[in-house]
Amino acid sequence: MQLGLWVIEDLVAALGRQAADRAWIPDRVIWRWYRRARRAFAGTPSEEQALGSSVMLFGVSPSGYLVLPMFPRPAVAVLHSPGFEPTFVEVSSTSDPESGSVG
Repeated sequence: MQLGLWVIEDLVAALGRQAADRAWIPDRVIWRWYRRARRAFAGTPSEEQALGSSVMLFGVSPSGYLVLPMFPRPAVAVLHSPGFEPTFVEVSSTSDPESGSVG
């Protein structure tokens, strides 16, 4: 539980440092942040580590597009303890509303 609260607070603190006229690039944020989650998880009590932890991070690229500029490229990654290495979810320009799947 404490780790989950830390994740939220740490991301807010880290992302709050960007200038108002600039945008974060989601892929870079994910690749730079996962090490912090790994270190924080290693420092939690063993009882909390036994529960495991997962984080889903997502954002929209300020400069990448799926097909046209009106369709910004999303970045979606799932991170699991203990290593929190990002697993990126492929999101493409097509989806099947009937199946509920994306990509």
